Amino acid sequence: MAFHTGNYGASFTSVINTDQVDCYTLSIVQDPEVEDILWLGTDCGLYLSIDKGKNWTKWTNGFPSVQVPDLKIHSRDHDLIIATFGRSFWILDDIRPIRELAKTKGKVLEESFRVFPAPDAWLAASRSYEGTRFIGDAIYDADNKSPNAQITVWYQPADKDKKAEEAQEDESMGWQGGWGRGGGGRGKYNVKVEVQDMSGHTVRTFSSRIDKGINRVSWRLEMDGVNFPSYQDPRPGSNAPGGPQVLPGTYKLVFSIDDKKDSTTVTVHTDPRIEVTRSQLEAQLAAYQDFAKVVETATEGFNQLKKAKKTISFVNQALRQAESDLSAADKKELGKTSKSLEEKITELQNLYMDPPGQKGIVRTSGLLAGTLRTAYMYLLRSAPGTPGQSAQIAMRQAKQQLDEALEQINAFLSADFKAYTDKVQAAKFTLAKTLEPVSGN
Repeated sequence: MAFHTGNYGASFTSVINTDQVDCYTLSIVQDPEVEDILWLGTDCGLYLSIDKGKNWTKWTNGFPSVQVPDLKIHSRDHDLIIATFGRSFWILDDIRPIRELAKTKGKVLEESFRVFPAPDAWLAASRSYEGTRFIGDAIYDADNKSPNAQITVWYQPADKDKKAEEAQEDESMGWQGGWGRGGGGRGKYNVKVEVQDMSGHTVRTFSSRIDKGINRVSWRLEMDGVNFPSYQDPRPGSNAPGGPQVLPGTYKLVFSIDDKKDSTTVTVHTDPRIEVTRSQLEAQLAAYQDFAKVVETATEGFNQLKKAKKTISFVNQALRQAESDLSAADKKELGKTSKSLEEKITELQNLYMDPPGQKGIVRTSGLLAGTLRTAYMYLLRSAPGTPGQSAQIAMRQAKQQLDEALEQINAFLSADFKAYTDKVQAAKFTLAKTLEPVSGN
């Protein structure tokens, strides 16, 4: 049981509905900003009330049914800190959406789409620490708070099943998604996120899968990156690869799903444990962006080779199916040329990386794609500021290899491949064969 007094102890009123809470009360805390919100720690788990104890809901989203002897609400981070028996501390990050729910008497859940205010985020540095690095069952090590920006999103699709939704909300008050540590997870619905700096420039675009209800969507505090050379083309609609971390500042995140849009802002800070100036971060970002152009050029060169191979394959198939004025000898000669060109393209692709489909472990050193990635990672992981000597050496090697590869690629495209395409274009053939009517007997 738990009691409340509003007259300095002259009388007390029970705030526990025993039909909803059937465990011993161990702790209780009232929200400092919204007095209708009560958190209750019991012998068998955590409970929440948004109407000052009239109704209670057991909180089961990632939290086990363990004893909760103490509770505390962090005034700066708006987190609920839960002390458990035998399970150490458990933190419920950013309870401000629950405050909004209580303020609106639950009406916020009547909206179809809503993005809540987001907490600040930090460009946290991480590195190996001294002592045990690979923990076993003898050492307990809990998860740290996610270094990513965590944005809370409410979504209720227009074609929802009313009965199923009501049954779901009766059980969990509609709190879905990752209230613990995760992002949007693997939900059924796709929400698009556009990250803009304060000048309105879009620095990152990505999508996240969410479910109906409350979700936590994660942004890794990074800009859009670049695609490296690859035999596989990016899937249509896939996210751009992640790139460098953003600079400290305020960013607007615009969420869109179906025909609905909403937004919030995230303030990004530097790691307070590290002494770094903005000019150092800007210098590192500028070096990264300059080298990203080198990677884009390398990828464009590799893509040209893939297109050339696809063109040859298409022409070979077309000539087998088409009607043309080419003689059998000309077709045979064109086939030999095609095979020779495909072999040359493979040689040029091997300057970048090992061919696909090889068996066993094959790691040829000194190939262009590997050199590009090495230089790229030096830039990502180097100390803030102008790149160090190792990074500069790696970048020079990558640029030199790229120049040598592009010289061969461009020579091939402008000579051998152009002569081939000129010959194909000069041949008269049609894919639409003329079919004569069938005469009767």
